[in-house]
Amino acid sequence: MSITPNDDDVLLGRGYNIIVHPGNKLLRSMVQAQKQSFLQSKKKSKKQIAIGIVDDIDKLGGRFLIEDPRSINNSATLSITEKTWICVDKDKAVSKVMHRLREKETEPSNVPRSRVYQDGIVTVVDDCDPQISGALVSSFAQNSAQQAIDMLPFGIGQGGSATVSTTPTEYFAMNLSQVNQSIENSAPVQQDTKQPFTSEKFQPAPIHIYESNLIVENSLGSPPPQTQANLQPLAPKLSNENHHLNLTYNAQHSNHHVGQSMQPSFVCKQSLLSPGHPIRLNEPAGRSIGITSDSWSDKNITISNGQKIDGSDSGPNDTILDLWSDTGITISDGRKLEGGGSVQVLSGGSKSRAGKRSFCFLDTKDSMEGLQFPMSVVEFLNSGCLSSLILSLHREDKVVNMKARDDLHQVQGQTLENAARLALLLTHLFIDCIPEMDFASVKLDDFSIVLEQGMTGYHIAQSKASSAATFLQIEFFPSTRVNGLQKQSQSEAMRLLGKLLYSVFSEGRPTPSDLSMMTTAPPPIQESLADVNERSPKISRMAEISIFSELSERDSFPVSICRLVSDMVDTRLGVASNPFRSFDAIIQDLEQMVYDPDTFLHDPCFPQGVPFRPIFGEKYRGREKEIANFRKVANSIEQSLQQESPGSPNSDHINAIFVSGIAGSGKSHLVQTVEDKLGPGWIVVKAKFERCRKHASKRILSSMFDQLIVNLVKMKKSGRSSDVAYSQQVSASILNTIGYDRLPSLVNFLPSLSSLFDDICDDKTGQVQADATEFQLIFSVSNILGAMLESGRLIMICCDDLQWADKTSLLMISEVLVSTGSGSFKRVCSGCLFVGLFRHDEIGDHHPFTIQYSYLEMMTNNIKITKIKLSSLSKEDISDMLMAELRLPLRFVEQLADVVHKKTSGHALFAIELLNSHLRSSIIAYSFQKRRYSWDQDTIDIIKTEDGVAGLIASNLKSLSPSSQRVLQILSCFGIQTNISLLQLLENFQKGIICSLDTLVDKGILDRAYSIVIFAHDLIQQEVYESMPLAERQMLHLDIGQFLGEQADIDKTSAAMIPMKIGFDRLQLDDRDSIAGKNMAHSSLISLACDQIDSAGLDIIRDEGLRVQFAVWNLYGGKEAYRWSNSRAALHYFSKGIKFLGQDCWHKNHVGLCLELHEGAAMALFTLGEPENVIHYADKITSNTTFEDSLEIHPILLRSLSQLSRHKESISRAIYSLRQLNFDIPLAAAPASVLHAIATTDSMASKFSMDQMLDLCEKAVDGPGRRVIEIIGAFFSSCYQSSSPFMPLVACATIQFSLQHGICHESTSAFAIFGMLKISNEGDYHGGKYWADVVREIAKKHKTSNSLPELLLQLTVDIWFMPPRDISENLLRSHKKAIRNGEVDAAMFFLQTGWRFRLLGGEQLSLVYKSSEERLRLLAKHSQHAAKCGLLDSILLMELTGKSGNYFSAFEGSIGSMNDLQDTATSINDLHLLQSIHVFNVLIAYWKGDYIAAEESSRIASKMLPASKMPTIYLIYHTFFRGLILFQLHRMFGGEQRLKDAKEMMDKMEIWLSVSMAAFESKWLLLKAEYWFCVDKFGRALQMYKGSIKSAQDNGNIHELALAHELLGKFYSKRDHLVDNVSSECGIASNECFKKAHAYYTQWGATAVAEKILKDHNLEMDLHAPHLQTRKHPRQTD
Repeated sequence: MSITPNDDDVLLGRGYNIIVHPGNKLLRSMVQAQKQSFLQSKKKSKKQIAIGIVDDIDKLGGRFLIEDPRSINNSATLSITEKTWICVDKDKAVSKVMHRLREKETEPSNVPRSRVYQDGIVTVVDDCDPQISGALVSSFAQNSAQQAIDMLPFGIGQGGSATVSTTPTEYFAMNLSQVNQSIENSAPVQQDTKQPFTSEKFQPAPIHIYESNLIVENSLGSPPPQTQANLQPLAPKLSNENHHLNLTYNAQHSNHHVGQSMQPSFVCKQSLLSPGHPIRLNEPAGRSIGITSDSWSDKNITISNGQKIDGSDSGPNDTILDLWSDTGITISDGRKLEGGGSVQVLSGGSKSRAGKRSFCFLDTKDSMEGLQFPMSVVEFLNSGCLSSLILSLHREDKVVNMKARDDLHQVQGQTLENAARLALLLTHLFIDCIPEMDFASVKLDDFSIVLEQGMTGYHIAQSKASSAATFLQIEFFPSTRVNGLQKQSQSEAMRLLGKLLYSVFSEGRPTPSDLSMMTTAPPPIQESLADVNERSPKISRMAEISIFSELSERDSFPVSICRLVSDMVDTRLGVASNPFRSFDAIIQDLEQMVYDPDTFLHDPCFPQGVPFRPIFGEKYRGREKEIANFRKVANSIEQSLQQESPGSPNSDHINAIFVSGIAGSGKSHLVQTVEDKLGPGWIVVKAKFERCRKHASKRILSSMFDQLIVNLVKMKKSGRSSDVAYSQQVSASILNTIGYDRLPSLVNFLPSLSSLFDDICDDKTGQVQADATEFQLIFSVSNILGAMLESGRLIMICCDDLQWADKTSLLMISEVLVSTGSGSFKRVCSGCLFVGLFRHDEIGDHHPFTIQYSYLEMMTNNIKITKIKLSSLSKEDISDMLMAELRLPLRFVEQLADVVHKKTSGHALFAIELLNSHLRSSIIAYSFQKRRYSWDQDTIDIIKTEDGVAGLIASNLKSLSPSSQRVLQILSCFGIQTNISLLQLLENFQKGIICSLDTLVDKGILDRAYSIVIFAHDLIQQEVYESMPLAERQMLHLDIGQFLGEQADIDKTSAAMIPMKIGFDRLQLDDRDSIAGKNMAHSSLISLACDQIDSAGLDIIRDEGLRVQFAVWNLYGGKEAYRWSNSRAALHYFSKGIKFLGQDCWHKNHVGLCLELHEGAAMALFTLGEPENVIHYADKITSNTTFEDSLEIHPILLRSLSQLSRHKESISRAIYSLRQLNFDIPLAAAPASVLHAIATTDSMASKFSMDQMLDLCEKAVDGPGRRVIEIIGAFFSSCYQSSSPFMPLVACATIQFSLQHGICHESTSAFAIFGMLKISNEGDYHGGKYWADVVREIAKKHKTSNSLPELLLQLTVDIWFMPPRDISENLLRSHKKAIRNGEVDAAMFFLQTGWRFRLLGGEQLSLVYKSSEERLRLLAKHSQHAAKCGLLDSILLMELTGKSGNYFSAFEGSIGSMNDLQDTATSINDLHLLQSIHVFNVLIAYWKGDYIAAEESSRIASKMLPASKMPTIYLIYHTFFRGLILFQLHRMFGGEQRLKDAKEMMDKMEIWLSVSMAAFESKWLLLKAEYWFCVDKFGRALQMYKGSIKSAQDNGNIHELALAHELLGKFYSKRDHLVDNVSSECGIASNECFKKAHAYYTQWGATAVAEKILKDHNLEMDLHAPHLQTRKHPRQTD
């Protein structure tokens, strides 16, 4: 269990944060207090002292904590509170304290030493070696200066000197043995953070000196609060007999931060001042001069104000001057460095090179501003830039991994990374300049560098570095040259380069012992590698004194640097770890350190003596191209969210990524890797489908989508204002789009809705409403998804193993994506990313996934698909994995990678399992001597490996104990994952399951995530399962199933609902905690028991009683699944139950059980949209039961027949059933019978007012009456589509029945048909509208969904009172409502007719054309009849626009032409479709100008009785265009019958005109004009033409406006030939009319028609003419 440390806890480990932790400080103080007693005590007493300290810590509430080794790999950049800690036992704690107590205090030596003390930093510098050496200081608040000095360790005050550092780039020194505390009237010193480099590993605290106090500031530069008041300044005077220095301080105290301008500090190294020459630097006017003087020349340095520093031969160190002055500085060699502002002058080098220095100017306001280069590498290293800057490289092919480092201990890490970048540049230059080098004289001073300020493209967050810079180049200026590389060996060159690089990593100051170790080449061993291997003792002794051993034991550098340097310098055979064979390998090592420092440069953060433990496959390695493609899509989504413009890229598509590959190729791991790198604001939900469990797919999908709601609930309860506001906004949107009344029907599919919304259950028992249909779920999920996207969050939906999902779930996924990517959420849908993973070798052309995938590929306006295919791992991929996990450069792992690749053929899982098996068997093991993982390459080469991953897994499993294998077998029976609560229950079935889990997890066979136990890979589960013999496997399933059934007590429960007997809440298996897609939600013991029994199979169950019992269990399981809206699972259980009863189940004593199972199966199939199979089960019921017993199935059977266009059979079965129920239906539908039925019904209905009829809605219709209404409602669709003469008879009988027994919502269709009959049979349009109003009021009264009546009313009644475009809007609104209600057939007809009315009503054709192909595919997918009607609209659209479309492809070969469509309609006797085909042929022929063909099609359509008489949009447009055709043919060819028939059409239009002027005025005026034209009444004709034009303009009917101008042009053209004296005038008017017609047709979008007018009338268009100027389409007006 993870522990969060408190201030009393003692933390075991390394690092500055641990050192300064309050508990560790407390421990050190306790140890210090007891150390004297400890040293004087005997052995037994010593331990008691340590135990006492541990007990004292415990009493204070403290614990001894150590970082959990299992998480230590990923904790390098984490703070203490973010890391995972565990308690150590008391023995280890006592051992730790004993170690502390035994530590000896070391006296000063010639080697610089440092000591941790309190919370500051003190560095001890010996006079003989003035290098900055260590770190760590104490805070001495409220102590006198002398007391503070006395407390300093290492004998300071007896001749030593101390450097008290304030930041990594500043220090000041003082001779503490001779402090004179005389007080002068001066202000405190203010440190300069831009002082040169120090080698402290941790950033110290700034220091100020006040009267009687030495105060160490905190890291922000402010003194402790208790010292801020009433501080008296102190100006100490430092002097001894040979030296004298007065320091003057600026009076202003201010907190300072990195990068701010500040006064320079006084810095002086005592040992470097020239004896006998006291220096006093007191700049007038409050300015200060600070000098650190390291003499490098015999000459003097002269300050321009006249002060002088004498030269000396002492010390080869740097000279550093800080000048706060407007004046310049004159160097003794004559050069003058101009000042101005704050200038720091740096120079470096030895005495002999004094005249060849490079100077750089460093402005304290910005550490890079004003730098002049080139600059010596030594000067650069001594300048402190490695610590104070963040340096990068210019590389086009790689990206430097720049990180902000704000922890104190990470300053050293930044310095090391900068050094690696410099080392890489230096190596490149070194290789190029080898021919010019004299290896005996080349030094680091011969190299200079050039920097560029700033880092374009990098954002360094929270960095404490003062600036950022980029390496531009590095230069070499050798003092001597040689002629050719042949004079010097490669090994000598590498050794020299190693020395140079070591100097870089030593920050320019390697110790003398380091240099002596590397200066002389070690003599090579004169023997072969075989001899060396035989003499391992000798090799071991030599290894002990190798350079690598020397360096690594000091713990001054990371192991990677020790290895790099030693492998370059130490070339002795068998001693060097892995000597470099080429300079390319050196560059490769350095590049890895630069571009991935956390892996290849820094040491892993593990407790001392504990090696890091790699686990192959835990992190994703390789696949860089695939990850980049994935990230590109994710990045574009994140960017689209930030872009405000709606036209931004990808702003109107859902992005989908489909990742394919074979089993074990790393698909899931790829997604997880990208998911881990997603930015903030993403919500991720997952699902993983399972092999051989397709019936559970819906349950899996339910849990995935429910995770969206779970996230909203968590935000609602989080307390964070932004999350709460987001949850409230989305919840409001859900209520607005779905409706509160619909939420209860969704609870079974999305159970977390009950937590998001209160009080959505019907009653106190918690039972919910009837379940939502498939399309209700699609609509609801799409709206929930859209609401979340609209509110500004990004969503990733990931579905794994799609090849195992069932057809229904795949359909739902595709429909949710298409629905979200269209409609009102199209503008925000780009925030959704769908990721689908599948095995391409397990799907075929007819696989359900392939079908849905192809469908999505065609929906290009809604979805943008990216394909990623994972092939086998390359050798480079395996090398990357080995390098990253073992933290070794390529030269170490290259051979191993080659062997692994050959043995596994690049199979990802195989390679991972092979490497992990080598780790488990210690073939690859950690070597403490080499401080890395090592292996014997020969052993790996010859070791026997299984042929495939399955064999390797099997061999690994065989090594398990029998009990562990048994546990795995039980787990495998439940699929890839199992809930822990189920395993706890199964403890009573098999002891030891729970206690075995940890072992199996440690071995990498299982994973645990929250309450889920999951196999590490489904191939492991498959191998465990299939390795059992079939009989053993079946028996295990049976035993588990019977055990679970007993626990659930299924046989004692009712079929209505099966409660869990014991701990149902605990045993409710909810996969919302699942790592693999969270997909076990809503499982219960019932379904689990049924799954196990069904998996056992019939063969093993011979007992008849058991079979019946298990059939009952499956009945209960099916009902439960149906309750959870999981129709596929319900069908699975019902079908299994039927199989348990056997073939002759109807002839036994279980007819009732068999009937229930068949009815359940038929209902599930109907919900799934499989009407053929519904009929199969329904026929079995009707054949084996009585009529009364089969009544339940009749409505479903009739609707299924209608869906298959078997309308005649549906009507005959319905009439038979109604007669069996004594419902009077005439045997023949004669016209007289129809008229009599209408009259009788009209007479009866006239006795009821509307209010009285609404009162009848409250009268319940039960028993046989309800059955009658249900059957009638089920076959109305067939009556309408086939124009059956029985439709008016059945409608009238239903109304009469309802007026006598009560009106239920199923009978509203009859009232709607009656309104249509009033119009079609009696011409009573207002009577039809009255009945339409009645129907709508009844629907409001019942508050139920039934879209068929509304569809009938809009298509047959509203058309007479409203313009087509208004009806179109109503139809499309009804489409959304039908989708919301789950009425898919009605929804598709609303969609199809809505766009048809837009097409015929003059909507801009470009809008209609857009997405027309996708719309037709959607119709074909869900309703073939609607799609066939929609195909007619598409063909007409194509003829008008001249644009081609692949519309016939939506029918997948069943319909390839208009002739095929007509043949199909004829074969099923679909008169409604046939009449539609002929009407559209009329329109198409008319626009083509083929009036003869149009007349013939019109003649055929008129004979399609009774369809041609039904009041539909076809009747209106057929009447209108038939009149125009006949009038024009009459003028062309004559014929009184044509004129008579045309006038009949005109008279019909005049009748309709009296009903609605807006809908019919322009049409009637145009027909009237044509009539007057035919009878030579030109004046009247012209008046009517102009009237039609005006009416079309007023009503915004641009298509009729274009048509009127075209016909007016023909009128003028005809008069030109008939009347000579007006020919010129008419000719001009005719051309103008045709030009306007062309313009309006073009504006409408009918480009093909417009081009035909140009061609037919030889028009020359003036594009600048007024009538051709761009104007808004009538639908686009403001």
